[in-house]
Amino acid sequence: MTTIQQRIILAGSGLLLGAVIAAVGWWLLRPPPCTPSQDAMAATSAIQFYKEPCDVFTWDLAEPGLPNHTVRLNNMGLHDENVTFEKPPGTFRVLVLGDSYAQGLQVPREQGFVDLLETRLNREHRQNVEIINLSIDTIGTDRMLMLYAILGYRFDPDLVLLATYVGNDVQNNSIELAQLRNEGYRPRAFFKLDAGGNLRLYNWTDDLPQS
Repeated sequence: MTTIQQRIILAGSGLLLGAVIAAVGWWLLRPPPCTPSQDAMAATSAIQFYKEPCDVFTWDLAEPGLPNHTVRLNNMGLHDENVTFEKPPGTFRVLVLGDSYAQGLQVPREQGFVDLLETRLNREHRQNVEIINLSIDTIGTDRMLMLYAILGYRFDPDLVLLATYVGNDVQNNSIELAQLRNEGYRPRAFFKLDAGGNLRLYNWTDDLPQS
């Protein structure tokens, strides 16, 4: 066997070994499997908002000098790790309800306040703390309440944190303001006080009480 043949065989073996190492590395580091939750799809559709569970897309910040990042939605269509309704034993579970500010699609998930808070609490306390981010952009506190009543309670949280953005949550909760601002709201249900001062859920087509 000539020196050239030996070098070719050596180079081929190196390439093959590198390919095997790369394949094993991909297998070990690959994202966990994501199975879409039919429960989440039904719940988000009920509040007239839907994001495809397990979706992956690129978020373009459109700012000079700032890098884009990959957004991975979990099995519930949320900006979080995959979650289950069953709470792990010995875990203190927190449920965050909010809009786009708490959802945090604009930054990598690990830089959002929900992940940062979970990391800090687990560093400072012995009990395992799990924070589930049930935040969805463009919704107000009315649909946060509906989302909790349909889906959120099933996570059996020990604490529910309501993240309110004063810039538009009041507007999002008002039929009149939503129509006045004409921001493209799709027909959906609203809460409104009835004549007796009780909070009532109205469908878009219901006759509304006079203010």
